[in-house]
Amino acid sequence: MRFQNVLDAIAYYTKFFNPEEIFIKVGSVIVTIVIVIIINRLAVAVVNYYYKLKERSKFVKTEWDIKQTRTTANMVRSFVSISILIVGFLTVLSYFVDIGALLAVAGVGTLAISFGAKAIIEDLISGFFILFDKEFLVGDYVEIDGEAGRVEKIGAKSTTLKEIDGSRYIVSNGKITNVINYSRDYRQRIVSVTVAYEEDTQRAITVLKDLCVRMRETYPHLYPVEPQVLGVTDLESSGVSIGIISETLPENFRIGENTLRLHAKEALVAAGIEIPYDRVVVINQSQKG
Repeated sequence: MRFQNVLDAIAYYTKFFNPEEIFIKVGSVIVTIVIVIIINRLAVAVVNYYYKLKERSKFVKTEWDIKQTRTTANMVRSFVSISILIVGFLTVLSYFVDIGALLAVAGVGTLAISFGAKAIIEDLISGFFILFDKEFLVGDYVEIDGEAGRVEKIGAKSTTLKEIDGSRYIVSNGKITNVINYSRDYRQRIVSVTVAYEEDTQRAITVLKDLCVRMRETYPHLYPVEPQVLGVTDLESSGVSIGIISETLPENFRIGENTLRLHAKEALVAAGIEIPYDRVVVINQSQKG
């Protein structure tokens, strides 16, 4: 079809549109979006208020109970928000298409939709299993598929870890395969200290036992349980290895190990006990003329 000018073309195509109908639909969409946002915020506020009351109740006594309550709150918030958004999306869609007719012919696109929704459904189901099996909770220090950090959030679709350097590791719940939870108990570390063969090994053990008592008194936040000297754990080429085992909170295991090693070295040096180390001896032999 040919038109004499642009105005003729505009006039021809605009006759198929009803400006009043378009205005009503656009207005309905805007009002619906505003209502969805308000309902979502109110629902999240109600969930937060409910779980804050529950956290302060007499039924929540231990730290484990607090973690479980906060984890459940995160999960419920996610599901409530997703449900409200889905309802809002379908409502907006109904302004432009017949939802009943769309559902009637949905069989044509079921396969395509199922492939697209498979990952989402898998994440949702995995999130439920994480929550109900209590594999880990918000605040736990865990390692997920090689990435270690504190659980910051468990949502309906994904889990967020805060790593030691402050970065966030976000993984879909359906992609989580291997989990190591370090927060179910204290984490044990063994520090090995080597003393020279010429030294009195029993005296060195006594010095380290006295050190363990002081470490528990000085750093109770690092060592909830007093470190223990295991005795001689190995005979190395350069000296006798003495092991010290300590139990620390998961987030403190590295600093606890390093602090214990540092003070063990200083205690042995202060007691005059030699710690062997590699030495290089250079002999300068003058040549005879």
